[in-house]
Amino acid sequence: MSFPKLEVGDLVLTRTYTGEQSVEVCQYRGATGNLMYTLFHPEILLACQLERFIKDGDSMPYSMTIVRKSDQENYAGVLAAIHDAKTKGKLK
Repeated sequence: MSFPKLEVGDLVLTRTYTGEQSVEVCQYRGATGNLMYTLFHPEILLACQLERFIKDGDSMPYSMTIVRKSDQENYAGVLAAIHDAKTKGKLK
């Protein structure tokens, strides 16, 4: 299954091997793919790991979920969960 088309602002949620979830936001939609920025990742160590480019032809892992910017309820829920993680000190 190829990666679905994303719009700017859409969130990509990926379940990590520890059971936690990383969150990326689409910040640019190009002709051949999307530029993603990591909002939350429980194990991230380096600032250089914050951005990545996903080509349209790349496969989408089964552990990945897309939350569209137009889905305001789910979108707000994800951002609230990130805020809670920050206030509990899970982010550095």
